[in-house]
Amino acid sequence: MLYRSYFLSIILLLCFSVHARRENMFDYTPSHFIYPIPSKIPGLGSALGLGVTVNNIAGTDLDFTGVHLSGDFDVSVLSFLNFHLINETLVLDGGAFKFNAASVTYDRGADSESDNFILPYVQGEGYFSQLTLLGFNRMFELYVRSKKSTAEIKSIFDQDGNEFSNIDQSTQTANSLDLGFIIDITDHRYDPRKGLRLEYLRKNPSNTNEDISDYYIQDINLSLFVPLGMKSTWAFNYFSSDAVIKNQATTDYNELKSKIGLGCDSIPASMTTEKENCQTIEAKRINQQIAMNKYGRATPLGGSQRLRSFDNGRFSAGHSRFIGSEIRWNFSDEQQPFDLLFIKGVRTGLQLASFGGIGSITDDISDINYNLHSYGIGARIVFKGGTVFRADWAQGNEGSRTTLFVDYPWGLSPLDNSSD
Repeated sequence: MLYRSYFLSIILLLCFSVHARRENMFDYTPSHFIYPIPSKIPGLGSALGLGVTVNNIAGTDLDFTGVHLSGDFDVSVLSFLNFHLINETLVLDGGAFKFNAASVTYDRGADSESDNFILPYVQGEGYFSQLTLLGFNRMFELYVRSKKSTAEIKSIFDQDGNEFSNIDQSTQTANSLDLGFIIDITDHRYDPRKGLRLEYLRKNPSNTNEDISDYYIQDINLSLFVPLGMKSTWAFNYFSSDAVIKNQATTDYNELKSKIGLGCDSIPASMTTEKENCQTIEAKRINQQIAMNKYGRATPLGGSQRLRSFDNGRFSAGHSRFIGSEIRWNFSDEQQPFDLLFIKGVRTGLQLASFGGIGSITDDISDINYNLHSYGIGARIVFKGGTVFRADWAQGNEGSRTTLFVDYPWGLSPLDNSSD
């Protein structure tokens, strides 16, 4: 009990010691970037592309970004941020996206095997919008987010490269209306060095398919930042995600086989190998849907945000937990303006980081055991306005991964979040 009281006292002291931001969170300094994007996301692959960002357009807080990546996956994104409907109080964000990707998809649970997976090739597009109510120099945010998308599964491959194209290729529509809030008692909204941040997000995917259960996802993200000297910080993170079933769909194997099966029974018995491979993938697909209908799918672990040594979405189930820590050494916190042909802005930090984390994922909440681990090192460049270019190398239970990404880890809504 003594250590708990001591830890709580440290949190309270940090919170009450943060009286003001290091700087105003509404920055109107114009900047622009035209930059190559080498992207590497475990589980999705590598891609190279180009990005264009224009910040604080015409003396306002409005930002625009356009990105196109092509390679193992193709992604195009157009977005605008910080359009003030009520100055520094009510903000509108929005954008559109298009993608073609074959994301490695594993069995559910922490015991799933890393060499046993399928590769569904998915093509889709959509748009999103978010309305945010701000207060106290962005120490409080309340938002509602709408996301609409359509997607088609073009084909499915197994781990040996065998293709199963006898699948439903009709267009599937996915809509979601999400609600969330942020309480940010730190010294900086985008690059904190001390304080506490609590984030809550309830994702409410709508569903018109009677063969898929209706459920929602609750994510809680708590981060603590302890200053190290004048420039650096030691960050801690706790994350939980839970899927809650509202209306359970069928879990009958034969009924689902008739609707989402791969048509393996139509393969001639003489084609023994092909038939067995098809039946294996078909059974996996049906059993995955049964588990999904019984438990839902919480935000998975693995990828650019948590347990960075694993593929994106490597571990999924009805409940997920993560505890992580990261030391961020800032070697320079001077604001360095630059104005080159394609880049104009202000660099505010050069950073090295060491990090580690443990995670657990399960359909039965009583089985949480934190048997997954990941640790590594990274480098970052921080720009005024919140842009962070990040390169991480991580080692864990299944080897090592390298991640190239934009923004700090531990986000609730990254572009590669495979629960969205």
